[in-house]
Amino acid sequence: MFDAFRPHFLLLTQDGHRRQYEPLDIDDFRATHAVISSLGSKYMAIYNCGVESGCSRFHKHLQLFPHEGESFEVWRDVIAQTRTMPYQAFVRTYDREIPSPEELLNIYLDLFKQAETALGQSLREENRAPPHNVIFDQSGMMVIPRRTAGLHGAEANAAGMLGVIWMSDVTKAEKWLELGPAEVLKTAGVSKPSTFGI
Repeated sequence: MFDAFRPHFLLLTQDGHRRQYEPLDIDDFRATHAVISSLGSKYMAIYNCGVESGCSRFHKHLQLFPHEGESFEVWRDVIAQTRTMPYQAFVRTYDREIPSPEELLNIYLDLFKQAETALGQSLREENRAPPHNVIFDQSGMMVIPRRTAGLHGAEANAAGMLGVIWMSDVTKAEKWLELGPAEVLKTAGVSKPSTFGI
């Protein structure tokens, strides 16, 4: 994992035995809510749950970074439900500034259930959640069910599923260009149901 922004925060659990394949819980939302509320400007949090979601370390953690400027323009489009993505994503906007941690947990659990249904999977032994990404800020939350980390070496975490691709070498960038971002994202996520009943 490497810094993609300045600042780019890594919010780790105090319990070193917690794992990145676990679903988010109230402690995660309390900690993230406190950080986002105290920073005083627009920050977003992402959670990559499981290897298939693009996680790069296994000690449970969330990432926080600013989403000002053009990098996350797609997030504003998605949260306003004005952009079509090549995969299923479940979105909830808030009626006011960021809700309480308890409210955030309830929103997450509702979206998580929809992701479970889309994947046809549910919580397994050892608190292993079906792979998914979570993105949230002061305006809304999105949960993206995931089938795989990517396609033929072109991989995406939560930011990547929004089109903000972080790569550590040129070979991976070339692979993204060769395959095409829409194809990678469609494969990494869950295809949208056909509107023609086929």
